[in-house]
Amino acid sequence: MSNCSFDRNIRKVLLINPFKIKEQTETIYAYQRDFHGIPPMGIGYISSYIKKFLPDIEIEVYDAYTLGYKISLEMKEVSTKYLWDILRDKLSQFKPDMVGIQMISHVVAEAGHKTAAVVKESDPGIVIISGGLYPHTSYNEVLKDPNIDLVGFSEGEAVVTDLIRSINAKTDLKTVKGIAYRDNGGHIVKTAAREPINLDTAPDCDRSNFDLRFDTRYGRSTPHRFIDAEKDLWVIVGNSRGCPGVCTFCCGRNLFANGGFRQRNPALMVDEMQRLQDRYGATTFIFNEDCISADRSGLVKLAQEIRRRMPGIKWHVLEGIPIGMLDDETVNVLYESGHKWFKLPCESGSNETLRKVRKNHSVEDVYPVISSIRKFADAWVCIFLITGFPFEPEENIEKNIEYARKLAPDWVYIFPFTPYPGSVLYRECVDAGYVRDFIFTPEDGPRTDLRLRSPGYEYIDEKSAEADIILNYFENRNIKLRPRMAIRDFEYMLSIKTDNVPAMYGLGAAYRELKNRQKSEMWFAKAAETLETVEPHFKEYFRKAGIDLRK
Repeated sequence: MSNCSFDRNIRKVLLINPFKIKEQTETIYAYQRDFHGIPPMGIGYISSYIKKFLPDIEIEVYDAYTLGYKISLEMKEVSTKYLWDILRDKLSQFKPDMVGIQMISHVVAEAGHKTAAVVKESDPGIVIISGGLYPHTSYNEVLKDPNIDLVGFSEGEAVVTDLIRSINAKTDLKTVKGIAYRDNGGHIVKTAAREPINLDTAPDCDRSNFDLRFDTRYGRSTPHRFIDAEKDLWVIVGNSRGCPGVCTFCCGRNLFANGGFRQRNPALMVDEMQRLQDRYGATTFIFNEDCISADRSGLVKLAQEIRRRMPGIKWHVLEGIPIGMLDDETVNVLYESGHKWFKLPCESGSNETLRKVRKNHSVEDVYPVISSIRKFADAWVCIFLITGFPFEPEENIEKNIEYARKLAPDWVYIFPFTPYPGSVLYRECVDAGYVRDFIFTPEDGPRTDLRLRSPGYEYIDEKSAEADIILNYFENRNIKLRPRMAIRDFEYMLSIKTDNVPAMYGLGAAYRELKNRQKSEMWFAKAAETLETVEPHFKEYFRKAGIDLRK
């Protein structure tokens, strides 16, 4: 049999962003350190689409991820059972006919599958569809879970809308484009790909169930170090979908591969920003997408439109702007339009590595970009570097560290390479035995260990962690050049991890530059005291740097 059927009509839909917990975790302490404050835009777009085209459907977005953090602030220690009971209460109260579960990546696979189990436990007749990068790239594994009925590919707005129409009309699911499901014989059926959505005519994301004020106040993403959480209000927006790049370490571009790269008309993008400003009082706009523009021209047009129509606002590109789009003129336009925080995806200090991972810039291209940004006294620039690609020699990490020193950014993010399913390098790593293939079994759930175990990986992990401490805290350029900016950065890092000894040391050093002896001595003393209570390797970092906190 080629079809599967569902008995009930769909009248009520609940879209869930899962808790950020793992079943073996007894408490949700992780929330205390890693709440990004980025709402689930994907299911927000699905909600707005259904409200527009199926107005008789009752729909609600349930952001369990943010709810979990709110609860952790109130109760400090919370069991996972308590959280799942809250979800059970929500299901009992709302009584959905369909549940959509956002699984944005393989990292949340365990929580996503547990969510599906809780939903089916509450009512086996509920139709469950999952979407996001994890189901998109691993749908065969996802559909091994008997609790998940369908997977939606790429853009979920039209997929879920047409699926509801099909179920209610009792038509063959094979006519619904962009889904996969098990037929009555247990075989997986994948339907034809769906045409891409026109971003300029699609409705705005439904933010009615987002707590934007809470996200602004408690979120811990890069822009939070620059905003006043009491006065500012940040809002996530999107200008594009897809990515024109072909980086071999990235899997994100697969999600919108069928539609290619698309970006919005700049005037329409700013129209939405003005609506958000009028409705919510938004002061800061965060563009969260794989690539904000296909080329320099599109980026400049957007910045010019923002500068002309919304003077005084702040905006930021969360995933960074490709090096090749940034020349002196573009940096000027961006800064004048309110984009003062620059993230540069440098990725490597080796031209050979850049060539192999198919980046379209060279090591040398980054220097003039940073020079252009440095013209502005209050601009901030950070760089991304990835260490430990499986084809790299161990000594390349030293090359990356030295490259970061020469670039002298305000902050450095150094990430050990992780092979994500769906990327070119993932399959190469699996074939080489460096990582176990991602699988799901009904008995054990998803196997989510994606840690690379290529030769020398332990050394690479250790050196990456050490470089983060040395470059960002001990050798931070702003301690001497812009101590107030350094203080802001270190205070932000302390808000994430309250026993961050290097940040305490950095505060002491920055206040010393400001001739504030009282605060300088206070932070040095606090660093020395806390150093005795944290992991021993922190003492080794200070020893290698020749820093004696007792003096």
